[in-house]
Amino acid sequence: MVRGRISVAFQHTFGEATLPLLISAFRSRHPGAVFTLSQGSRNACLEELAAGEADLALTAPVGADGTHLQSAPLYREPLRLVVHHSHPLAGRQSAALPDIRTEPFVALEPGYGMRSLTDALFREAGYRPRIAFESQDSHTVRGLVSAGLGVSILPPGGDAPGRTVSPETGNLGWAEVPLDSPLAFREVGLSWRRRKTGAEPVPVRLFRDMVVGEGPQLLAGLVRQRTG
Repeated sequence: MVRGRISVAFQHTFGEATLPLLISAFRSRHPGAVFTLSQGSRNACLEELAAGEADLALTAPVGADGTHLQSAPLYREPLRLVVHHSHPLAGRQSAALPDIRTEPFVALEPGYGMRSLTDALFREAGYRPRIAFESQDSHTVRGLVSAGLGVSILPPGGDAPGRTVSPETGNLGWAEVPLDSPLAFREVGLSWRRRKTGAEPVPVRLFRDMVVGEGPQLLAGLVRQRTG
């Protein structure tokens, strides 16, 4: 059992289940470990890591290996088209990016992981979307779509509010449609700074080793639930 502080920077979407599951597994073995958490965009998380303000960063896409950075993938999940529940594409078996060429698009702001992924998808499709709103939070993006203010592309929402339409919420509601594109996925992973042998604090090394070695199995049930 070890004691000590572990600082993790992570994107907002991993705060509901992914990171809590990993911390819970580690704390069951090392209850004396203390975590300092920082949320932000993908770019902000990796900047904190590079500056030494965080020990680890949980992001999607995974940070690229380099001279000062090392990373490991944990899992991959599909990206889906999110539309208002009454949209003509709702209920389709799949959709392609040309299907939404004229639609107003609700995007994450530049610097966020999902923005880089959607930008790549639209480059592959050969056009720029007509961006109606930009947000810093995927819940807000989903809410704007739920109100019929545009379409978006997001990871699976699981049981996020709005998936089940009810009289109490009026006409609010969203539906997910699988995207027909080889780029329609995001890979989630952990990044850390390269350090001299023995320079990494023991609690940080143990948590990193657990996440990299056991994380895919620990998170497998969550991934199945979200993507099922």
